[in-house]
This record gives sequence, structure tokens and C-alpha cells, in this order.
Amino acid sequence: MTESPRQIFLIPELNFWMIKTLKSSPVNPNYHKIPSDISDFWRESRSVLELLFNENFNPESTPSSSSGSITDMESINDKPYIYKYRKCNLLLIPDKNVLRRTQMYRWNALIFAASSNKFATMFDMSNTHFDQSPNPTQPPTNPVDASWLDENQVTMRLPTDVNEADRSPYITYKSNIYTPGSYPLVDMDQNAPVNPLPPSVIYPPPEDPFQFSEQDFMMLDILYDYKLGYPVTLNGIVFPDLTCIAKLIYIYLDAFLNNSFVYYSDDQTISDGSNILCTLFEKHVINMIYHLKQRQYGVIWKDQYVISDRIVEINVNDFLIMKKETKRITITEEMFVNNEILITENIPWDRRDFVIYQDGVVIEQDKDYTVVIDFSDPNKPIAHVHFITDIFLPGDILELIWSHIDPYSPISQPDE
Repeated sequence: MTESPRQIFLIPELNFWMIKTLKSSPVNPNYHKIPSDISDFWRESRSVLELLFNENFNPESTPSSSSGSITDMESINDKPYIYKYRKCNLLLIPDKNVLRRTQMYRWNALIFAASSNKFATMFDMSNTHFDQSPNPTQPPTNPVDASWLDENQVTMRLPTDVNEADRSPYITYKSNIYTPGSYPLVDMDQNAPVNPLPPSVIYPPPEDPFQFSEQDFMMLDILYDYKLGYPVTLNGIVFPDLTCIAKLIYIYLDAFLNNSFVYYSDDQTISDGSNILCTLFEKHVINMIYHLKQRQYGVIWKDQYVISDRIVEINVNDFLIMKKETKRITITEEMFVNNEILITENIPWDRRDFVIYQDGVVIEQDKDYTVVIDFSDPNKPIAHVHFITDIFLPGDILELIWSHIDPYSPISQPDE
């Protein structure tokens, strides 16, 4: 007795974020086992994966659709983010790279995409290619399967641009259709009885491939509010009682909200490796903790005064610990026209400690942007974040992370 092949489940969107997480990681940058590139076609701005991995999470508004319509992939969503996925028809996937990767598993590979109207055409399991015609006696234009065509005595003919005189006597030009063809190749006997059309489309049921628990949903809801700028709190949540994803979201939020890393230890991981989503998200959380902690180091500080527009240092050395600053900024039309962002509070201590996330990845300083700290006015130092390339557009959301020292603001003194 032979063992049946193992079913392969592939979520290209998760694969996309796996690549981004590993390639842009500041921790262990020599990691080489990175999967093949995946097109951003599979991304859905409102999906749970964008919520988890995109530091610039910016969900688009839900497209309007008739409630309960069979073509509405999102009527089943009970969350503001999409966590349910549907199986795709391999014949309708436009991403040839994904199809090539699944060739060796062709008969036991299942590919899933977010249950979004964006991917509705890929979910059609009717294996049909025509649109419905108001007159059923005419060649249908709605998806129709081969059995309907065969029962209605549909026959093949050559394209209309081939004249009768040009046909070869050695080729049979009229035959039954057993697979769907293109419209110009279909001919019908108008006197044949017409059977009812089959359903126009057949959609697979939505699934939760990540099997989120109630605790996961609780923390995902809080994370959603946090990334959209609403006030959130972790009060009342018992960390040890949380599941894997929920714990990691808690750790992430605790770091950004409270600058606390008490629940994360380098000695023991949260994920046990049995859940790919939890393992990958832990890697993302490690990356973000690294960015935050890296900017909280100690420096020798000399306090200073500004006297008659001159900076005068006090000859006393203090040892101060840097503080981190995180800010989400939406690029305005003014920023776009001026080609820069101005920082007037908590001025960066060192431009090398400055990080920008755009569309979920860290962009490169001195290639995409540069940071210049201007002390021309000692009373009002300003940091200029100049855009070097044209990747910045109005409406884009950026996440900025940098280090600063509290007593950076100089104190003005009267002239003596």
C-alpha cells in the first residue's frame, strides 16, 4: 500500500513577508536561506499579514458591494482586517512564478489568497470561461462547463478568418468540444434543445488557515487600533495566559508603548517552531526590539547654555542613557514639494541611529534619504530629513525611529 502524497499548502502573501522580514533583518544579517521572490500582487492592504508585518500598515477602505452577494468575498469578514483565506483555482492564477514553483506538487498543492474582492476571479472553481448571455440559444458568454456545451451539441469550427476554400481535405473541422474554448471557436445547432446554464461561478468556502484563537483576536484588535493611531492599553491582560501570536503582539506593543522588554528574553523563544506564522512573526518582533534597544545606549554628555547666540558648554561630564523616539508620519503635499521632513523636537543625537520604515521595509540612508542636523540657530536646532529619490509620495506613511537625549534643548540666558 502506497502512502498518499502530503498536501502542500501555500500562502504566497506569507511567503512575501517572509522574504521581507529576512532580507531587511538587522539581526543575523548573514542568514542565506531566503525563499524565492514573490510578487506583491498577492498583498492585500487589509489582511492580517499586513497588520502583523507592515510597520506602515495603512488599510484601504473596504470596497462597496451588495451585502450577501455571492461575488462579495468580504461579506463574511467579522473583523476590520481580513483573516480568512480562500483556495485559488490553479488555472486562473496569473503569477507564473508561483505556478512554476508548484509544478512538482501540481496535484497536491493548494494555494490560498486573502478572501478579498481583489482576488475574486482566482477563486472561481467552475473551470469555465464564458459570460452569461441573455439569450440561452446563443453561444453563452458566462462561465459554462464542458458538459453543458456537449449536451447542447456544440461543435468546433475554425476562426472566421479562415475561408472554406483554404481548408485542408485531410483535417476534420467539426468536432465536439470537451473543454472550454474561446468564443470564436464555438458554433451551435440552433434547433438543439437548450439545457439550463450551470451556476456562473463556484467559490470555495473561506478558511482561517492560521487558526487564530480568541486571545489572538483580542491582541490583533488592539494591534489594529494601535497601528491606526487610536489610544490602546495593555492593562488587565495576563501575559502568561496568552497564546503564541498573542504573546508576541503583547511584547511588541509593550516595547513601543511602555519601552518595556520584561517579557522577552534572548535565552528562550516564544515560538516552538510548530507554527510558521508564529515563528516568522517572532523574527519580526526581534527585529523591532533590536531597533528600539540599539538606540538606548550610554553617552558622555556635556550640558550647555546659549549665551548671545553662542553655545557655551559646562565643564561637567554626565553619563546619560539615550532615549528612543518613534513617530509615524504621513507625507503631506508640503513635505513632498519641499522634498523633506522637519524634526523640531527630540532632535536625533546621531544620524547613523536614524531608521525609516516605508511599506514595511527599512529604506537605506544616503541612498533614499539623508539626515542633516542644523544648528544655525542654537536656540532651535532642526533635523532635516531630505528625500533623495522619488519613492516618496503624498499620503505615504513612514515610521521613523531614532535616538535622542532629553536635555538636548539648550537654555537661553541673558547677556552679562
